[in-house]
Amino acid sequence: MNVMPLLFWLALLLPGAAVARRLIPQELRGGVLPSMAVSWMTTFVVLAPVVIVGYLARVPTTPMAALLAVFIMWGAFDLLRARVWVGSRHAVVAIIGIAGAVVLIDLVLAERVGAILNNDARVHIARIRFLVEHGLSNGDPFIQGPVEFPYPIYHTNILHALHAIGCKLMFIDPLQCWFGSLGASRLMIASAGAYLAWVVLGGSWAPWVAALMVVVHRAPYDYTLYPNQLAPWFAIPIAVAVAIRLLSAPRDVHAL
Repeated sequence: MNVMPLLFWLALLLPGAAVARRLIPQELRGGVLPSMAVSWMTTFVVLAPVVIVGYLARVPTTPMAALLAVFIMWGAFDLLRARVWVGSRHAVVAIIGIAGAVVLIDLVLAERVGAILNNDARVHIARIRFLVEHGLSNGDPFIQGPVEFPYPIYHTNILHALHAIGCKLMFIDPLQCWFGSLGASRLMIASAGAYLAWVVLGGSWAPWVAALMVVVHRAPYDYTLYPNQLAPWFAIPIAVAVAIRLLSAPRDVHAL
């Protein structure tokens, strides 16, 4: 079991949390899992424009990895300076709870089983390897020739780009990175469900119950890190929660 991919995805929490505590600190008050969802999504939102420019400019993954390493280190330094670990006792107690234990067990089992390697996984692994070797581009990884054919599937995909950058950063093969990222995908979708439950219902129990339901529902599947799985199970719950926040926010009557 190679834990390097999991550590890479967990490291992406650091800069997201550092940015979120400055811009949307109120969204980090929901507990462990909701805060993880906010931190991951914040990281992805910040990195998305950079990744798009990288695709357009065909930037190699090595400088992208260096840039991401600086971003992660800044996040870690900022959180250490802010002493965010103070008061983390409640987070530890929550993780030791029944729902937290189930989430952790699912994470460990997912890491031991590993992600799917057949079917559509071959397409994703091939594209990640192509990005590692040739830099960020939307070229077809299956056609070799003097002219690069466009590959419209998963155009400027941030997930593939982060896998490729993670391979450079962690010095691992694309196959290892993909195989070892199943646990991170499970944690992402559990955190997104928890965040949505916290926004809708509030309290400390609702997020863990929602996460438990998500874990039980998705536990049999080893392809939860597919982009078309992370979209409905990670991105959409967070988008719905953000929409609820915006719609329920108090409006300035005088501005109207």
